[in-house]
Amino acid sequence: MKITISMRQYFFIFLLFVNCLAPLFAWSQGEKLGFRIENRGLSGLREPSPEISDNIKVGRFDLGLNASFKRKVDKKKLGLATLTLGAEYRYTRLQYNDFELSDSNSLAENLHMMRLQTDYMKVLNQKWILSIFFRPGIFTDFQKVSLEHFRIEGLALLDYRKSQQTLLGFGVARSANFGRVLILPVFHYLHRSPKFVLDMLLPSRIEIAWIKKKWYYGVNGSLSGNQFRLGNLQNASNGENTVGVSDFTLGPKIRYNTAPKSYIFLTGGFTVLRRWEFRNDDLNNDDRVLQEIDPNLTWFIRSGFVINH
Repeated sequence: MKITISMRQYFFIFLLFVNCLAPLFAWSQGEKLGFRIENRGLSGLREPSPEISDNIKVGRFDLGLNASFKRKVDKKKLGLATLTLGAEYRYTRLQYNDFELSDSNSLAENLHMMRLQTDYMKVLNQKWILSIFFRPGIFTDFQKVSLEHFRIEGLALLDYRKSQQTLLGFGVARSANFGRVLILPVFHYLHRSPKFVLDMLLPSRIEIAWIKKKWYYGVNGSLSGNQFRLGNLQNASNGENTVGVSDFTLGPKIRYNTAPKSYIFLTGGFTVLRRWEFRNDDLNNDDRVLQEIDPNLTWFIRSGFVINH
């Protein structure tokens, strides 16, 4: 039997869970509050499969908001065991120009991610740190929301403290950054000194930056993607029930500390790789992919405001 949950009911459950648990904890590291806005320019397509109009141009807009609370849960010896609870919302809008469909069909445009955030970090000894990130949520167009729109993502990471300034780690993640839900190996490297930062979490991001007083100048490369379940089965003309989007952005980044634990930032540049995929996951194997398009490279701009713990 299929259980259907309305948008209002799920939103109520989501808020109830956060409001009941969040006061019991307070955050350790990471962002206490964050707001981001991102836009990519319209671009044509590279060899869509199946072939569609040469005139179509697509774009993508993202808006994100996250908040969290952190608390030490173990104070023995090195003791640092912290638990962080939070919530995150991201709105993604897919834009289409010169793409015409019949009146009875529509395109997947307004997509939403709402998920909870549970992070546990434990200092095991002088050299080893264990981190576990748990991310349950819904990824949906908010049309006929059901349990099929629910998904769990996460990351387990073991870091080795090479020095006071350097961490080196390996882990495994379940993520949709490539536009599909995949289980991936993860490599982590962080070197932070008063004037220089090298931060890598591969295959997700890499950032190199120099710090001068309140200013932070760097170069950022980020893989940004997601997979959404659709409730409107008339999206496009092929009956897709899943859409995946992904791209890798690269460009300079600048940020300014407005206070010791808060900053504003601006990043811009170009997309390096892009992928959009429309699927019907009720089908089998290769039949699932109904329309695959690789948008041409284009510019992007990302800005936001962050308050750290």
